[in-house]
Amino acid sequence: MMVSTWDNDPKNYDPGSRAPPGQFLVEKFSILSYGSTIRFDPATWEYRLSGLVEKPVRLNYQQFCVLPKTQLTADFHCVTTCSRLNNVWEGVSAQHVVNLVRPNPEVSYVLIHCDGGYTTNLSPAVFLDYDVIFAQCHDGQDIDPDHG
Repeated sequence: MMVSTWDNDPKNYDPGSRAPPGQFLVEKFSILSYGSTIRFDPATWEYRLSGLVEKPVRLNYQQFCVLPKTQLTADFHCVTTCSRLNNVWEGVSAQHVVNLVRPNPEVSYVLIHCDGGYTTNLSPAVFLDYDVIFAQCHDGQDIDPDHG
């Protein structure tokens, strides 16, 4: 069953689905942004790993793209109540980037900064889970600017 992201009618929830209660299955992701979409410029893009680490790292886009990639299949459940199942993601694992910088033992949180001023923080245990990646591709296609 596929329904609109914004269709909050409980009769559209399928209890046999892997979607959690209150979530609705969608085929495509909505575009959800605060403000205008940041346009990606590979010439100025930079990936920085710093903080309580032995070796801070700065990578340009070309350097980041040659890091080893991992692929995983996972369901996606959004706070906007939409779910998309069996997504194939490809990108650089968090485990790999942590190995580049060797964090100090006293690290208690990982703070991630993104274009547009977005941030999130995760415990090291959550950040280093096998399914945490910096995704570059979704279902075999580069992630477009409206979605990442």
